[in-house]
Amino acid sequence: MLGNSLTHSQEEIDSMEFLNKHSFDTNEYKFKELLESYFGCRLEKLHEHIDLPTILPPDHTIWDDAYKFIVNDKEFLDTWYSFIENVIKPILGENTIVLQKLPSIKFHPPKTTYQYLLKKSNWHRDGESPYLHPKFESNLWMPLMDVDKYNTMYCLHEGEKKPQLLKYGEILHFSGNTMYHGSNEYSNSEQTRVSLDFRGCKFSDYDVDLMKPVPIYSHFTKDKPKLQNEWFTIGKYYEKF
Repeated sequence: MLGNSLTHSQEEIDSMEFLNKHSFDTNEYKFKELLESYFGCRLEKLHEHIDLPTILPPDHTIWDDAYKFIVNDKEFLDTWYSFIENVIKPILGENTIVLQKLPSIKFHPPKTTYQYLLKKSNWHRDGESPYLHPKFESNLWMPLMDVDKYNTMYCLHEGEKKPQLLKYGEILHFSGNTMYHGSNEYSNSEQTRVSLDFRGCKFSDYDVDLMKPVPIYSHFTKDKPKLQNEWFTIGKYYEKF
């Protein structure tokens, strides 16, 4: 076990469900502007500048191209680390946290079908097979523009499937491990949605004993399957901040 003793039993974690909205200063954390500089256009109009198929799987090259930028751009990385200290740590509620090393980036162009990884439907929970994210983890979702009911993410909360109509500068913190969520498979919006998402927890909640040697799938492990208790660890999927 790493970190302090888990503050909740596994049964309590399974039953907890939350959906909270937070905000940040877009003049200080210019994620959108950095990506627009990289692509050379407004993110909302990305589909007018990049040739994308009408059915868009997550392994299209745009994902890898954008992720290489995130990994290698010093200004983006400096912004990300400052963002963790000043925005994400207060949201997670502890000075020491465990967080996905770098954010994932998602693209959902208009008039395009987006099919989620290994699923017949985009409606999913992160804790279910084949993803099997750990129980101690929660989700943070950050669209890089105002979203509408056609291109946003939906969450099943309090028995109702609700669109999460965030503005740029807002973050959704939610229990994606146990809460069904996902976007429309076909976007009828006029704009491309670009969003960052990442997962983490308080360091005091990080517990390797909650994981098992079972195979998992993610975009990062597609070439070589990983085991849950080996992949979701500090130094691999997570970093301690």
